Amino acid sequence: MVIENSVKKYLMITSFIIAIVLFFAGLGLGLAFDKMRTSEIDTLMTKNQIDMESFLLQQQLLSNNLDAATCEVAKTRFVELQNQRADIGLKLESYSTKTISQTELDNLKRKHIILSVNSMIMLENLKTNCGFANLDAVLFFYASQDSESTRQGLVLDEVYNRFPDSVIIFAFDANFKQEPLVDFLRAKYNVTTTPTIIINNGQKHESLTQVDEIVKEL
Repeated sequence: MVIENSVKKYLMITSFIIAIVLFFAGLGLGLAFDKMRTSEIDTLMTKNQIDMESFLLQQQLLSNNLDAATCEVAKTRFVELQNQRADIGLKLESYSTKTISQTELDNLKRKHIILSVNSMIMLENLKTNCGFANLDAVLFFYASQDSESTRQGLVLDEVYNRFPDSVIIFAFDANFKQEPLVDFLRAKYNVTTTPTIIINNGQKHESLTQVDEIVKEL
């Protein structure tokens, strides 16, 4: 009986130790995996930024010699770069402070915002140099954890799916204070509520705007 109780106690202690080891091993693997994800998205943003800087230099070199063929190639490449930027944004949204530090998350968001603003400037340059009136910029100011902002995001997804080669969407968390550019943009466009969308630096909509209404203004 004494031996049997000792065996049971030994098995319980062993099982407990194994459970603890497995728990911390899983936690360690999870943290390591998220570090890999953080490194991956940081690498993607760096590559996208370098690609855009390369594109901008090409435009500057050709600014006085932009024929129709060159402009069309430039437009195609620009749209590809913006698709990459949008994909990075989607991956970034899947991150949370449960897996990486708030500082790391904020820095990744800041990098993405800077990429977006650079893209806005490049789009205006491309439209000026090549006369592409069919490239449409939609600025989207949203709030996290806001149902109407989420619905507006889904509407804009549908608009983009209809016009993937001509509509460029720039999304900004209106309450993200860690990047000064956000407050600058809010002041520039007088954004006081969310969701707000601005189409081609013109018409501003300060509530949920449906697909058909947006399409009419493109």
